[in-house]
Amino acid sequence: MNFTPIERTTLSYQVAEQLRASILAGDFVEDVKIPPERVLATTFGVSRPSIREALQILVAAGLIEKRQGSGTRVRALPDE
Repeated sequence: MNFTPIERTTLSYQVAEQLRASILAGDFVEDVKIPPERVLATTFGVSRPSIREALQILVAAGLIEKRQGSGTRVRALPDE
């Protein structure tokens, strides 16, 4: 029998994946603010800490940047 491991994913990872897909699909363009944490938490039905963790995943991936006082913006995507 061939079994495959079951993947466990956190809420924050699921949110990050949906946001990443939206950014890569062009739903958010370069240097545009993404909605605030409070709005994202309501939209996804998760807590703000889950949203913060998801945003940190995207910061680490280089897709967004968080600036104190000016919000979270989409970074320039590399040309492929």
